[in-house]
Amino acid sequence: MAQALAFGTYIPGTTPVHALNAQVKIILACAFSIGIFFVESWIGLLLVTALVMMLYVIARVPVVKAAHGLIPIVFILVFTIVVHAFSISLGSTAAPGLSTAGSLGLTQQWVLFGSFGITLDGLARGLFFALRIVLLVLICSLLTFTSSMMELTDAMLRMFGPLRRFGVPVDDIAMMISIALRFIPTTAREAQMIQLAQKARCANFDDGNLFVRLKSWIPVLIPLFVRLFRRADDLADAMDARCYAGGKRTRMSVRPLTAPDVATLVVGIVAIAALCVFL
Repeated sequence: MAQALAFGTYIPGTTPVHALNAQVKIILACAFSIGIFFVESWIGLLLVTALVMMLYVIARVPVVKAAHGLIPIVFILVFTIVVHAFSISLGSTAAPGLSTAGSLGLTQQWVLFGSFGITLDGLARGLFFALRIVLLVLICSLLTFTSSMMELTDAMLRMFGPLRRFGVPVDDIAMMISIALRFIPTTAREAQMIQLAQKARCANFDDGNLFVRLKSWIPVLIPLFVRLFRRADDLADAMDARCYAGGKRTRMSVRPLTAPDVATLVVGIVAIAALCVFL
């Protein structure tokens, strides 16, 4: 079975996506996250999906392994689909002014009780919004898969550097964000190890109702939090031993924006704007 790639995992490579400046990738990821909410047709969303899949192929990141990283948000996806699929007023028209994103104009309905039931068009809309969430997670994951923590930290420092004039501790914020991203995959691996250890002790995480399953995770969460606090103490001691006192960060090498980076940024912004306007 393919091993999941946790958010924050860096996959070294020499692909064009890896070579792109981290500043450009951050800006394009933010623009994509905003622009996708302006796409209201299935054709547009499928084109965006094809674009994201193409980026994963170019970056040589296994899509299957990255998809396994979506398991933590399965509940959100299912909830989104269910909320839109069920209707308490079958046969009534949508209120004017509400968004019709993802609607296919389907009229098929399944009555469950009175005027309560499932609408096929609502199911299509639920799948549409769920796919939006999946694409947001995949594009943000691709950013961390193709950029090291050092590159992301330096990019954030350069982007938010002007805020220093207003007294914002940009360097400390960048350090905290980089540490948080660095320990996401480590925490995921530790949680998996603890879960396997509990399964070896005959713990069952798959049977029973929702409350029984949640209770079975207590022996996993308690040692996980203990390890997190212990690791935080070790990290604080290590930083203190190296005389870390915050303040302005220095860099061994500075990677300026190049002409291909600027060209990619312009083309990407134009493409995202076109998706927002025409799809």
